[in-house]
Amino acid sequence: YTEALQMAVVLRKCCRVHRDTGRSILSNTYIIYFTDNDPLAWALTHRYSANERLQRLALEILARVRSLSSFICALWVAGTRLIAQGVDDTSRSRNAPVSVPEMWVSALSP
Repeated sequence: YTEALQMAVVLRKCCRVHRDTGRSILSNTYIIYFTDNDPLAWALTHRYSANERLQRLALEILARVRSLSSFICALWVAGTRLIAQGVDDTSRSRNAPVSVPEMWVSALSP
């Protein structure tokens, strides 16, 4: 649930910026979200969770991604793999607060 809430916070911020300026860092983009949180990956992929709080957040996340004219693909990856690759900071907040949208843009982004 916490990881989903963090993602929702970032998307809320991006939606505000998009509304105010017509563009945000996550507008018109393909978001590939690697997570070791299987319930979150499932909820985002299948638009369903038996956990009501996670269900509400997943639907909010998907709606906000759509409102940014973006697309999200959530993929489950083992936590040890994420840590070894150095890409687990969005949930662990090692380098910066997760509410900083720029932190979500990887070296793979154009």
